[in-house]
Amino acid sequence: MSYPLHAAVARTRMKITLSMTCIDAITTDAAAAAKRSPRPRRRIARLLWWVMGRLRPRRRLRHAYRVLRMRYAPLAAAPPRRKLFPLTDPLKHGGWTFRDENWVRVVHRNEHRRLLREGRALTVVDDEQEPNDEVKCGNDGSIVADLAVRARQAWVWLYLDPAHHSWRNFRWEFTARRDSEFRELQFGFRYQDFYNRYRFRHEDDHLHFDIVINGGFRNSIHRVPFRMNLGQEYRFAIEARENRFVLTVDGVVRLDEIDAEQLFPRGSIAVIFWEDDGKTPVKASVSDISVVET
Repeated sequence: MSYPLHAAVARTRMKITLSMTCIDAITTDAAAAAKRSPRPRRRIARLLWWVMGRLRPRRRLRHAYRVLRMRYAPLAAAPPRRKLFPLTDPLKHGGWTFRDENWVRVVHRNEHRRLLREGRALTVVDDEQEPNDEVKCGNDGSIVADLAVRARQAWVWLYLDPAHHSWRNFRWEFTARRDSEFRELQFGFRYQDFYNRYRFRHEDDHLHFDIVINGGFRNSIHRVPFRMNLGQEYRFAIEARENRFVLTVDGVVRLDEIDAEQLFPRGSIAVIFWEDDGKTPVKASVSDISVVET
């Protein structure tokens, strides 16, 4: 073989080797991307299209591309995410715990907060409560509240017991509707107990991000205007990922928060309705609930 031909063959082999190395690196990156990205199909498709455009002139590399595509084809499907709530057997795994304005922690909340601020321990025995005809909870996690006007305060407090539902990274989706102009519609997450939680809150035509710690309130750390029309349904999504919390409504990000202190690394969820004017009924619903691990 003449020297020029030998050199040409060597250069071609080097190009093929480099191209194969590039393909392997790209597909390895694609494997990692498939685990991280919420839309791995699109990302994988783009990477493979980019590779295919560079392989078109060479048959051997096109064949290598086809082999690699078959090898990494399973990565195009998003890994299944574990469903956290609602579960198939709510009686076995635990559903909503119901409380109202007669709950001992509500009745004595100001005294309890004072003790917590002083660093003193609380000894509280929670009384058993069951929803009445004004509050209906379905096995699918749905909540419908239709409370008549209370003389003083009206509360609907529903939470999942953190002893059975303690999560770190999750996405909580649900449909919420207001049917009266009551004061607060709250969605607690990484819920520890009555005195400790993160929450997104709707009040006064605004969405707020708050932190409740030891019974004290860090309210309206951030807030954005948002009107909830009566009788209209809105699709909410709350995603907790490490110390970042994102609230999305109807596909639009409304609040994107970070807790640098990482106060509550794990916890459950809670839904709270509250009115204290003594003249406004509490009417609302939360349905089509889904919590999945992320």
